[in-house]
Amino acid sequence: MHPRPIKRSRSRGGFTLVEVMVAIVILAVGITGAMEVVGVSSRASAQARDATVAASLARQVLSETKANGVTNGGIDTGSNSGDFGTDYPGYRWETAVEESQDFDGLLQITVTVFWPNGSQEGKLALMTYYLTASTTSDQGTTTGSGGTTGGTGG
Repeated sequence: MHPRPIKRSRSRGGFTLVEVMVAIVILAVGITGAMEVVGVSSRASAQARDATVAASLARQVLSETKANGVTNGGIDTGSNSGDFGTDYPGYRWETAVEESQDFDGLLQITVTVFWPNGSQEGKLALMTYYLTASTTSDQGTTTGSGGTTGGTGG
């Protein structure tokens, strides 16, 4: 008697249901993570764009404030506010002009621009010093205007 040959079952190619389900779960987690990264990147890009626009608008208001001071014979201390109309809806500005406590004839001009930023309000402030009157030093008399600018965001 000959031993019977062992029948081997033919293995079929393909994936089991469990393998397919595991692959779908891994794919879903990966896609969800990628979509979250895209969303965060999109929000960061929008915030950077808004801050850049606000900085440009603040420089514009600052230049207009200084130009009005030159044509009107000086910059008045105090505050002022306004908006940018239909060109930049939702953007508004405030200015504050104060005399320096340390130096005669030196004004501190602060321009703050506000804009809608989701449920909060974005804010960027630009500040400069403006020399309005003649000053005397040991070297002689200096007359003019100018300043240095700096900005803060929030």
